[in-house]
Amino acid sequence: MFAESAYLDTYDENKILYRKVINGAVENFEYSDDENEELYFVTFTNVGANNGDYAIESTTANGTIYNYVGVNQGDFAPITRLIPPTKSQIFVLKSDYDSTNKTKITSEIAVSNNDANLFSNLDNDENTGLAAKIGWEQILIDRDWQLTSKFNHEYAHQNFKTLQRWESIEFNRDWNLLTNNATKNYFQSEINLQNKNKDYVLYSFKNLNYLNTYNGNKHLLASKIKLKKTSFFVNASLLNNTSTLENNTFLRAKATIEHSFKKSWLGAFTNIETNNRKLTETNTYANTSHRFKEFETYFGLGDTTKVFAKFGFNYRNNDSIKSNAFSEINNRKSFYINSKLIKNESTNLAIYANYRLTNNAFTNDEKSLNSRVLFNQKLFKNFVNLSTLYETFSVILQGKNTFILRQSLVLVFILGSITTMMVCKILTNLKLPNLKIKQII
Repeated sequence: MFAESAYLDTYDENKILYRKVINGAVENFEYSDDENEELYFVTFTNVGANNGDYAIESTTANGTIYNYVGVNQGDFAPITRLIPPTKSQIFVLKSDYDSTNKTKITSEIAVSNNDANLFSNLDNDENTGLAAKIGWEQILIDRDWQLTSKFNHEYAHQNFKTLQRWESIEFNRDWNLLTNNATKNYFQSEINLQNKNKDYVLYSFKNLNYLNTYNGNKHLLASKIKLKKTSFFVNASLLNNTSTLENNTFLRAKATIEHSFKKSWLGAFTNIETNNRKLTETNTYANTSHRFKEFETYFGLGDTTKVFAKFGFNYRNNDSIKSNAFSEINNRKSFYINSKLIKNESTNLAIYANYRLTNNAFTNDEKSLNSRVLFNQKLFKNFVNLSTLYETFSVILQGKNTFILRQSLVLVFILGSITTMMVCKILTNLKLPNLKIKQII
């Protein structure tokens, strides 16, 4: 909804003003700085190529000057957009029924009423939308191990709109959704076997459907088991989906194993993700397809809640689409140490360092070193608090013989609670043409 933007105004040398000019039956505005003329203040709006009568003539310190170029020969018009009043309402009815200690039924019905323009009756039949959700939970076995099952179904009409987000932030990515502007049916089922120590094995099947545009099936397996001093964790999912634009397969898998000794621990984990996205029309890979594999092993000493040191090695491989096939983009090897050497009521000292080797298939290889030292000291019964943070980041770009060094030192002194605070930060960011440099701070 638009309205004419021109209105009479008084002359001001700091304003861009226009006079009204009539050429035959055509009325238009022309820039003027003559204080004796009848002047208008005009706001111009971009209405698209060849939809307007004006174009930009020049830009000054006071703003932009527009000139008349002919009917439908420009991109701008002397109009302004009017923001109409809107209305958003939602009505919710929710009920829970717990017939026994082993059975629970939940239901929820919602109706939304969203009017984007109270001044217009256009498309008013699309203002209201209905959504409903029903769930059923049953305890099948209740002994040392408890077996439970859950079923949920969600329905949301295309016109249903909520005041706040009701789906997770990653919902579209998790389901490879390109658009969700259609009536939704979302079925979820789950069976879970769990003991009193919170060890569990869970399987879930989910189906997501958007009418005539998308259908996806997801299988999920998750488990956490601890046997004496050894713990296992698995979380994996497989999605197969079809849509009007793409046919996809999305695999994600994470697994961790860790064994605790008397004063140390040893562990390893893997993280794999493969997202095959093929365009429906051409059956070729979409550029958003990706794949990576990550493996890590680590060894720790001490108590992670007190004083400890953890040493680890991480390897990751990243693949992307090149010439309609997966190709390795880079792989990296990382060696790290994470430690807390001092921890008591008055003193804390933590040190972290990471050395990474990156082999790039299409750019220069890299070597990088990151480190961080954090020291906290409380003096005079916490009257004086001293915090020191020292960080370094350095990269060697092989082939270019270039060394980049970045260092940061932050000192914070606090007297009393909030009496005085002084912050000192020293930062260097250097990019030098050779490797023979001196440390600067």
